[in-house]
Amino acid sequence: MIVNKTHLVMGKSKSERLFGHLMGVVHQDLCLNCGACAASCPWGSIKLINGRATLSGNCTACGLCYAQCPQTVTDETLIKKIFGSSFSTPLGTYKEAYSGCARNPEIRNEGQDGGIVTGLLEFLLKEELIEGAIVMDRDSEWKTQPQVAVTRREIIDSSGAKYTPGPILTATRDAVDHYLLEKMAFVGLPCQVRAIRVMESEEPVLRRITNRVELVLGLFCQHCFSYEGLFEEKLKKEMNVNPSDVVGINLAKNGSLTVKTDDSEHELSPNSIDNCIFEPCRICRDFSARFADISIGAAGTPQKYSTILIRTDKGKEIFRRAVDRGIVEAEPLEDTDPSIKDVKNQSLKKKKSAEKEIQSRREEGKSLPPKISGEL
Repeated sequence: MIVNKTHLVMGKSKSERLFGHLMGVVHQDLCLNCGACAASCPWGSIKLINGRATLSGNCTACGLCYAQCPQTVTDETLIKKIFGSSFSTPLGTYKEAYSGCARNPEIRNEGQDGGIVTGLLEFLLKEELIEGAIVMDRDSEWKTQPQVAVTRREIIDSSGAKYTPGPILTATRDAVDHYLLEKMAFVGLPCQVRAIRVMESEEPVLRRITNRVELVLGLFCQHCFSYEGLFEEKLKKEMNVNPSDVVGINLAKNGSLTVKTDDSEHELSPNSIDNCIFEPCRICRDFSARFADISIGAAGTPQKYSTILIRTDKGKEIFRRAVDRGIVEAEPLEDTDPSIKDVKNQSLKKKKSAEKEIQSRREEGKSLPPKISGEL
């Protein structure tokens, strides 16, 4: 349903009149840089420039950009839409849980945490269940780049953690408009998964994208870093480490960050990189990508393995097919298993930290996204 135009064009400035309340999200540093607004605009008039939504063409004040912003839709709305009932655990709704890895040695070694995501995408592509996957890649400077991966090699090359956000939803539109894909998978962080779910709408301009998404894979995430804060300010200016020289980054469970180059290794304490955290992450309560079909992450499992949460019937069917075909190795996990307890603890840790920050911002009169403040 198109959002009421009168409600959206009451801003004082020209940009507020054009974008409606979306600019309130962008200008108050609440923007997730997910690209949902750009993907949703019927006229393609929104571009993400330096992580901010920017008008680059005509605006008809239809309100779709605001309505599809994941910062404007409450958890309760999405929960009912996807699962039909409230979450019963800190991890959200899930049907089955596993510890697993890809069986293919190449994928297991090159992929992230045992290559489950890469293995599933390769399986879907080989079985022609998808024609491509929406993933996040990076350049030599560690800047994230949304990508439509349509070959096995592209899927493998895009694996690995990126640590900074990027407008991945823009690639969904590219997949339809330029690659002409009819079937695709989507891989994203919790906030990005939330965005693709919000876009599942009756609006034809959105349905032509979301109806082609066959599977949504969500990645566990404690938080991201801003590119400017971590790579430009911390590494390049303060530590004299050029981003292009970085060959590996690892975020430990305690929040410390290890940055490796060919000839050095730097361990950064949580306190030293706290000001590098991407600001919207501080009020995000979702660790385990609760709105995905399948959620995957390293928490709770040994090195080169992942914890896998099967959330929907679609996810269950595809995962079991992958197991039956020998694509992935999977060991069932019970709710009482230490691995699940660890994931629950990390989920609770993130939720409590976010709620503390939200309360602090309320008391200080600072801005909160409409999904939290109730100003929808």
